[in-house]
Amino acid sequence: MKAAKHGWLLCLMLFALLCGALGQAIQSRDLTVMGSNFKALMYNGVAYAGLDFATALGLESRITNNTVILTQGGRVIRLDIADNAYAGAARWTNALEINGVRQRSTAAGTGADGKMLIPVKTVAEAAKANTDESGGNIVVNLPQAILGTVSSDKTDQSDRIVLEVDRDVGFASRIEKNELIITLRFTNGSSAPYQVGGKYVDIFDVKQNANKLEARIPIKPDFGFNVFAVAAAQGIPARVIVDVGPRFTRLAVALDSRPSVVVLDPGHGGADAGIVVGNLREKDITLSMARRIAAILAPRGVTIKYTRDADKAVSLEERQNLSLKAAVLISLHVSSMPNTTASGTEIFYLSPDAAAEGILDKGRDALENPKSERDRKLLARFLAPRAASQRLADLISARILSVPEGAAQVSSLSNHTALERAPKAAVVLELGYMSSETDRAVLINPSESAIRAEAIAYAVLEYLGKPVPAKTPTTGQPR
Repeated sequence: MKAAKHGWLLCLMLFALLCGALGQAIQSRDLTVMGSNFKALMYNGVAYAGLDFATALGLESRITNNTVILTQGGRVIRLDIADNAYAGAARWTNALEINGVRQRSTAAGTGADGKMLIPVKTVAEAAKANTDESGGNIVVNLPQAILGTVSSDKTDQSDRIVLEVDRDVGFASRIEKNELIITLRFTNGSSAPYQVGGKYVDIFDVKQNANKLEARIPIKPDFGFNVFAVAAAQGIPARVIVDVGPRFTRLAVALDSRPSVVVLDPGHGGADAGIVVGNLREKDITLSMARRIAAILAPRGVTIKYTRDADKAVSLEERQNLSLKAAVLISLHVSSMPNTTASGTEIFYLSPDAAAEGILDKGRDALENPKSERDRKLLARFLAPRAASQRLADLISARILSVPEGAAQVSSLSNHTALERAPKAAVVLELGYMSSETDRAVLINPSESAIRAEAIAYAVLEYLGKPVPAKTPTTGQPR
């Protein structure tokens, strides 16, 4: 009996020590990434942070097949997901893969709130960033990439521009009026014109814009483009390659003459208020913004449908059924992340290889490789190419970044129930952070909200190939 009693006491003591150790393990440390402030959580002595940490480094992220996939131009970083962050930090395994090569590292895992967390040092090193912990806080900075040689090649159906960079960089593309703009994140280079002398591109400009480099390429309305990256290799620089010409389809142009249907999905409603701070409720903010966007689009030949047009609950099935009819679906929400300085607008789109309805994937395969022009036009009435949602997200981001104090970033999602059945372009728009005093001030300010609604609406018009007012008018209350 005494042995049994001592055994139970020993178990209780070990359990208490374990609980104490676990309580001490989840400590937070200040984390600064490229000037943005976050909180890192310590698991078994390893610093973890959310996927927004990767976004701040210019990486795009998605989760699929029990793996976190981060892309940095042509560099693909895969990180295995453990049962939770404790398990991920407990031991080093071959959890990291960079461009197909496995390396020893800690794994990703979920925190106590179910949020996906990634190991800070592992991801920073994989992205070629510098980590400094000498001051007690964690500071991660990515050195500016340097643009090197710019070259070009010409064929009968397209002209190719090759931008060589000394390391892998994230990039984005958008069209503004008659220019294709390729943005290289965290990149420096000389602002200068470059001669191509091709059939479709004669000359283009490279311009420095803060810590980004922009290649501005003239593009005619009937030309399309393709942008991709090739990872750096030993002795070979990274390359961002841009093809322009009639062989590519312009994704932003609506391909049939029927009225364009934009479905606006104001998040939450009824008993579901969403995020609440004081008297400010997410469901009210999203409905107000939807009405403002509709007031700008409706007079310009766009058919507007709401998933809800009042303070009421709407089922997921109703939302998804409406999304089937949308040329554009915008699901509106707000974010919250206490104890951080996170702020600004976030635009999410489904990643091209995300789990979606099989029939849509088959249709998109047929759309990208049609048997005839007639088949392409027929399919285009019901489907958009896989990259359409990313294109829309980039356009919205560019418009919001152009407004005073505008901040926006684009990220991909591996799945989202409100988007996955949408056959054309669909994005989730997080309008700001309720946890940010600055964002709350914008969200409740009618004139600030009007400016952002206008930016979103103009991006939709540009995506649909409709005329966009050259000068921003003064926007009042929603009609």
